[in-house]
Amino acid sequence: MRLASLRRAAVVIAGVALAVALVVIFRQSRQLSGYRQQQSADQAKIHQLQETLRQHEMESIPTELVPPQVDEHRIAIAQRDATIARLKKELSAAQDSVSQLQAQLLSAGDQRERALASAEERHRKEQAEWQSRLDALQQEVDSAQEEAKASRLRVADLEATNAKLANDASEGSSRVAETGRIVASLQSLERRRDGYLTSIIRRYRDVTSQFRAMSGMLDSARDGNSSAFNDAALLRIQNAISLADDDLRQLNELNAQISQLEKKLLKK
Repeated sequence: MRLASLRRAAVVIAGVALAVALVVIFRQSRQLSGYRQQQSADQAKIHQLQETLRQHEMESIPTELVPPQVDEHRIAIAQRDATIARLKKELSAAQDSVSQLQAQLLSAGDQRERALASAEERHRKEQAEWQSRLDALQQEVDSAQEEAKASRLRVADLEATNAKLANDASEGSSRVAETGRIVASLQSLERRRDGYLTSIIRRYRDVTSQFRAMSGMLDSARDGNSSAFNDAALLRIQNAISLADDDLRQLNELNAQISQLEKKLLKK
């Protein structure tokens, strides 16, 4: 149980790490989109300023008669040059940030792939282990069903023998009564055993269905449609197997009791 809990905790941690990686990717994608929009706006502004500067340069005619206008144009040009230089610097910084975000996105994608690969490997190992337990359980159930069938035949023979004894001489009446009590006990144990067999088979089918569901969840995570594995499914599988083991122990105890009663009848 402790090993299964550790495995379940490892799967939960991997699922949480995967969810965090996806959140980081989403946020960084939004930041990258914002930087790209800002870059487009800055480029448009630079283009507009350059066009304005070009028009002013074409319109401005140097003359010594109007030196104040020349000075104003020079000041305006200097201011525009400074603005263009500042925008270019900001654009370069934005491009650097975009490059960093792209590198982070690539790294986050690699981490997600590694987390998925690790989760797949753990899932395969756990599924192989659980499948082995289920196969062993199925063999025991098949054996128990065969034993139950044989036991019912023996009980039927004993009932026939008991009926025959009832027709014997009166001195065998106490023996007949004891045999009747044993047969009744056998019938009660048989009914209980059938109930446990039905329960074990139902749990076996439930675990098999859960395995298929987990495989589908793993495929969804690989396709990017799911961010984590369903921990509840792991818990249901573990509980179903534990309950099936308990039912199997009860079934074995009933088989032992039935065997003792059958031996007692043979001595009658």
